[in-house]
Amino acid sequence: MAALDFMSSGGIPTVALTSAGTVKEARFEHVWVEAWIDYFPSRGARHKIGQGDTWIPLDPSYKQYAYTKGLDLQANVPFDAETFIEQLTTSATIDEAQGYATGVDSLLVQQTMTDYQSQVETYIDQQYPNGSVGDLLGKREIIAEDYPYLLGTPPYKTVVRGGAYAILSDDLRHRLTFTVQKDALDSAPLIFTKSLPELAGKKITLSYTPATSGDEAVIESYLPSPHADGTAIHLEELPASLPAYLINVEPELRIDGQVVATGRPVTLGANEIFTMGFASPWIPEDRVENSITAGAYHAVALDLGRITQEQGQNLKARLESTKAKLEVQNFEDLTKDELIGDLLYTTALMYHAELSVMKQIAAKTGKVASVTWPSETIFKTDLLVDTLFGLPRSVSAGGMAMDADRIASIGGCQGSCRLC
Repeated sequence: MAALDFMSSGGIPTVALTSAGTVKEARFEHVWVEAWIDYFPSRGARHKIGQGDTWIPLDPSYKQYAYTKGLDLQANVPFDAETFIEQLTTSATIDEAQGYATGVDSLLVQQTMTDYQSQVETYIDQQYPNGSVGDLLGKREIIAEDYPYLLGTPPYKTVVRGGAYAILSDDLRHRLTFTVQKDALDSAPLIFTKSLPELAGKKITLSYTPATSGDEAVIESYLPSPHADGTAIHLEELPASLPAYLINVEPELRIDGQVVATGRPVTLGANEIFTMGFASPWIPEDRVENSITAGAYHAVALDLGRITQEQGQNLKARLESTKAKLEVQNFEDLTKDELIGDLLYTTALMYHAELSVMKQIAAKTGKVASVTWPSETIFKTDLLVDTLFGLPRSVSAGGMAMDADRIASIGGCQGSCRLC
C-alpha cells in the first residue's frame, strides 16, 4: 500500500487489486510512445526512411537493475548517539511541555561531528582508498539488453488501451508561465508559456535592455572613453551610479540566449512583479511571485527530476570558451548572456545538483523513496536604488542573491507520503 500511495502522490492513477484482503496486483495508467516502423520482414532491424507498416511500442521505462550495497558505516565506524544525547541534555534546558530546548552546547555538537567525520574519512582512506561514491554509498546500474530487432510488444500486460495522441493537448502537459508586470493592474505584461519538456535542460534568464537608442546613448555618455594609448579601462573609471530617472529599460526573457518575450518600457530601478506559474494536469497552478528591480539580472534554473552530468559539462565548456575569449581580449560575438547569464545560471543549477545528491543520500540513509517535482531557483544580481518621493533617482551595483522559491518533492516512508 505504501508503494501504491507513493505512485498516486506522484500523479499516477493507481488501483490496488485485492484478494481475501491482500493486495495481489496493482493496476495503473501508463504512457508510452509508438513509432511507425518498417517492421516486416526484418522486425525493424532494417528500416527504410519514410516507409512503415506497423505501429511498434517503444518503452524503455521498464528495466532491471543490478544493485551494489554500500558500506555499513554504523557497523564499521560506530557512533555513540546515546552518550552524545546525554551530554547535550546535561547542559541544556529542556521544556517537554512547551516543546523547546535552550542552552544547547553548539561547540559540543560541532566538535562531535568533526571528530566523527575524521573517523569516517580515516576508515575510508584505509579500507577503500580508490572507492567511488557508488562503492561507498551503494549504487544501481541498468542491466542493458541489446536486441538486434524490435520486440514488438511492451514488457507488461495491457488491460485496457486508452487514447492515442499525435500531440498531447495542453491540459495533459506540465507547463510553466513567466509573467513580468508593473503591478496587478498592468494590462500588457510580458507573458510567455512553454511546456516543461521544452524548457528541460535550458538556461532561462530575465534581464533588461535600454528601451530606445536614446536610453542607450544616456548610458554610454556615463562610460569612460577608450584610452588613446589602447590600454585597458580600469574598474575605478566606471561610474559608481547611473541617473535612473533619465533611463528607460524593458525586460527581456531569454531561453538559451535567445529572446523569446519582451515587456513594456519602465524606469531603471523601478519595481516590477516577476511571476512563475507551474501548472500540471491534476493540480491547480502553483504561482511563485517575486518583486524585482528593473535593471537587475536573473537566471532561473529548473530541476525537473534530475540534473544530468551532460548539463554540467556543457556549462563548463561554455564558461571555458568565454574565459578564453576574454583572456585574448576577443570581445566580438560575446553577449551579456554569455558573460553574466552563464555565471548566474551555473550557480543556480549547481545548487539543484548538490541538493539532489544530498537528498539521494538522505533518502538512502533513511530508507525512503523520494521523487523531485518541478522545482526552480533564481540566482541574481541586484541594484541599490536611491529614490526621491518614491521615484528612482539613481542606481548603483548591489550584491548577488539566491532565491530558492520552489523546491518540491514527494517522499514515501512506512506507508505515508508527503509533498514538501
